[in-house]
Formats: sequence, C-alpha cells, structure tokens
Amino acid sequence: MDSNLEIPVGLADVPVSIGCKDCTTTGLLELRQGEFELGNFDLPDNETDSASLLESGSIELRLLGFGAHIELQGEIGANGAIPFTLFKYPVFGFNIPGLGVAGLTVAPELIVSWETELSLNFSFGFDVRAPYDSGVFIDLANLTNSSSVGLSDVTVDALPFTSNLTTGSDFSLQLSFKPKIDLGFQLLQNRIKAVLSLGLDLPAFNASFSSRSTAAFDASCAPLAAPRLLGTQTQTLDANDSANIPDLVAGIVGNMTHIAPSFESELELAFALGASIGVRQLPEFNTAVSLFDTAVPLPTRCLAFDTEVGALIAATSVAAKAEESIVASVSAAAVAAASKSASATGAARRQMMGVSGWHYFLIVIGVLCALG
Repeated sequence: MDSNLEIPVGLADVPVSIGCKDCTTTGLLELRQGEFELGNFDLPDNETDSASLLESGSIELRLLGFGAHIELQGEIGANGAIPFTLFKYPVFGFNIPGLGVAGLTVAPELIVSWETELSLNFSFGFDVRAPYDSGVFIDLANLTNSSSVGLSDVTVDALPFTSNLTTGSDFSLQLSFKPKIDLGFQLLQNRIKAVLSLGLDLPAFNASFSSRSTAAFDASCAPLAAPRLLGTQTQTLDANDSANIPDLVAGIVGNMTHIAPSFESELELAFALGASIGVRQLPEFNTAVSLFDTAVPLPTRCLAFDTEVGALIAATSVAAKAEESIVASVSAAAVAAASKSASATGAARRQMMGVSGWHYFLIVIGVLCALG
C-alpha cells in the first residue's frame, strides 16, 4: 500500500504530509470455533441487564503466519497525531444453525503521533511478526477467563531511519499498528444482538531521538569517562598531531543522533450484549478486560551526518572515515617533513664539501710556492 494519510483539521496549518512508503500485511485470520448456550427468557421484571440470557459461549480466533511491514515517509512539524485505516476487509458473514447470523470485520488502523519543534522529512517504520498459530480463546460469559497464545511474543525490528537532518536533534515518533477485529451477532430473529471487539496494539512502536555531542559521547553514543576538547578540520596537521587524532575525529563527526526504540503489545477484549423480550428492552451489558500488556526495548542506534553521502549513517562509520582521512594527512605531513629534513642535510653536506675542497686547493698552492 502506498498512500497519504488524511490530515486532521487541527493540523491544516502545520507542514505535515505522511504516507505509506510500503505498508503490507501477510497471514490468515481463522475463526476456529464458536459456541453459545442461551438461558431462560422468562426473566423477572427487575432484571438489570442482558447478561443473564447468555449462560455460556466461547470464540477462538487464530492468526496463521501473521506479519506486517509498516514503512512511512513524509514531513512533520510541531506536535501532532494522525489516525489512519490502512484498509478494511469486507464483512465476512456466516450462519449459526438454529440461532442466527454473525459477521466478522477486520480493519487494521495505524496511528502516527510525534513531538518535535522541528520541521523534518523522514522515512521510518518497523517489521512485526507473530508466532505461527497465535490466537485468543474468548469466554463470552466471563471475559476474565479468556486467554491468548503467542500474541504477547511478537517480534519487532526497527527499519532504518533516514532524514534531512544534518545534526543531532531531539524529538519522538510513535507508530501504533492496531488490527481491530469485530465479531457481531444477531440471534433469535434479532432479539439478541452482541458485538465482540478485539483491540490489539501489535505493536505500539515508540522511538525517542536525542542529540549527543562528541565532546561527551563516543561514536556509539556511549558516555565518555571525561569530556574532551574537540578538534577541527582546519587544524594544521604535522607529524606530532597523532596524539590528537581522537579529538580531531570527534570534531569532524559533530553532534550525533541517538535513537532509542521500543514497543508495547497489548490485547483488550470488549463485549456488548443487548436483548429484547417482547416489547421489553433489557439494558445493554458491557464488559472489557486486558489480557496482556508488555513493553520491550529494542537495540539503540547512533547516527551522524556523512557529508559525502549526504545522509545520516552509523556514527562509527563517519568516525572511521574521518580517522582514515586524518591519519593519511598526518602521514603525508610526516613524509613531507622527513623529505624537507633530508634535503636540508644534503645541502649542508654539499656546502661542507665545497669549503673543504677550497681549503685543500689553498694548501696545495702554498706548498708549491714554498718549493719554488
């Protein structure tokens, strides 16, 4: 899928344009089983809700080979959030023999939010995968007895971050992928209506971006034991500069961008049941429960702007290229100094030889005059 997200009215005056660079999902959703047992409809007049009509019931849903690739690109500015339905499957309807009909809808929603004081272009996202045959067993009569398998063990990998940033900056991005699944029932000629909703954060992906100065952090964005003075590219290099190479490298790398990604996965169930007996409408019964809520940190990244590439890349790569350039310059300076020294020594020797030969000539002339 490749499309732009609809910008909310409140963000109309902010430079915002976000779309899917590559958003795809894979896998199958399988309704494996469902059963209902209804109770006695001869209820007393003081019955408070419709829950008494459902003696028991259960639903089992399974995800087979589920995965998603969510890669966004666009421009953001100021703080904001945008909800967006990636796509919506048509209603899958089926009969429940002797009871009524049911319909299943799936609508994966994406919520993008950010906090920044910058205006920046970016490309970022994640891959998510669930273990094969993950799923949930739902006890409709008592949601607290429901359980899940595999869904809390999803794996998430952050995609490479690209941007027009040329220096370290502070901001945050949140990408929440919410596959929403609704299962609706109409039973006994519409006398009973029920809706079961599964709200998944699969995942809620968070990324915090912060500036790191090479005066206090190394090229992996790890803090230094002690601050250092930064060298500059314009410093004069000679054979004695090798001890200052780390400071020179740090000066060339400049401010870095540290990325700390993490994700949360969550599953919430909500069940609503309404019923009518004759002309009497029973109060709707509503209940909800959270089956799990987990948070997992992901490997951090440390980026710096590469002037040759014109983009943010690993700060360690920028530092390695800078060190290679500096070492080459130091070596060239050392060779030039050695060559200059050798030339000066040769000239001095030639001068000494010239003086000694002149003295020898004078001595020979003096001896010949004495003999004459």
